[in-house]
Amino acid sequence: MSREKEIAQGIIKELGGKENVISITNCMTRLRVLVKDYDKVNREALGKIDGVIKVNEEGGELQVIVGPGLANKVESEASKILGGTKVGKAEEVKAAISAKNQTPFKLLLRKIASIFIPLIPGLIGGGLILGITNVATKFNWIADKNLLAMLSLLGSTIFTYMGIMVGMNTAKEFGGSPTIGGILAGIIYNPALANITIGGKALVVGRGGIISVLIAAAFASWLEKTLGKECLTV
Repeated sequence: MSREKEIAQGIIKELGGKENVISITNCMTRLRVLVKDYDKVNREALGKIDGVIKVNEEGGELQVIVGPGLANKVESEASKILGGTKVGKAEEVKAAISAKNQTPFKLLLRKIASIFIPLIPGLIGGGLILGITNVATKFNWIADKNLLAMLSLLGSTIFTYMGIMVGMNTAKEFGGSPTIGGILAGIIYNPALANITIGGKALVVGRGGIISVLIAAAFASWLEKTLGKECLTV
């Protein structure tokens, strides 16, 4: 058995078997591999194969570095073992990369991004208007106080009610009712909250800021979905 074939067999074995391999291609120094289930890949054993220099992972793709002059030979042997198929179906490749990116932490980051991204135009616009208004006030560029008040109102509105917008977006992203998310945010920022005491201490308006809104709206969405399922099964 040739050395190249032995390396190819070892690589495919540690990739979880040929059934787990979508595609193997090569460049000058390495094999570029896509697999169906990355949990089946034994990365430690893969890196210890005689002939393998290093194993990298980039953008959902495994890169098995074997060095120049060997990469194309090992790929050729691997292609024979896999039945001559060098490139998998586009759908399988996309599904594999997508599955790799579906970790709980990455999904949470996407949800948080989806909550705040819609607010960015308003935040930028409001910030610019407030900045211009402050400069105009400082240098007396605008004498009309009514106009200054209108500009200040336009610039500050999104910051005044951002909590409610975040509450609604959070509930929507976590599968709950946006209205409930907005109501919870409104409660957290409602000045009347200071009139309520628990354990002899008055509640603080807006305590926790946007973080408390995120937590309250996400929990309410989970509770809403849970109770909804329970009601359907009764």
